Amino acid sequence: MSLVNQSSPKQAPEFVHHRFLEEANDPADVTTRGSGINMQGNRFALIDVKPEGGATPAVSVHFWSASVGKFLAEHTSIDFAAKAANVGWQAVVECLGRIMLVKVTSGNGGAGEKTTISVAGFDEHVR
Repeated sequence: MSLVNQSSPKQAPEFVHHRFLEEANDPADVTTRGSGINMQGNRFALIDVKPEGGATPAVSVHFWSASVGKFLAEHTSIDFAAKAANVGWQAVVECLGRIMLVKVTSGNGGAGEKTTISVAGFDEHVR
């Protein structure tokens, strides 16, 4: 009997590229809907943050408001602090199928600092 490694593509979320920032943090207001990622059909989002070049990105999750014309934070902000320079991390948020933006609020403005953000959507939150 031999063991074969298998993946479960219907169960495991697959990441897609959301954003790349180089030597810059996001502005306070982002008013371009196309800057977000459409999470339609997904209850949860798994966010993958990959810093490089000494970056220590703190992020905040915002959602598109058509009535205001910009991305807004929820009443209770969804914020995540960096772990350490060049240390990647993941976080789960309840996106409820909305268009969301993972904003880099600090820690990415220095020379050579880069942050790549990927997102995967899924419906069941299993811990």
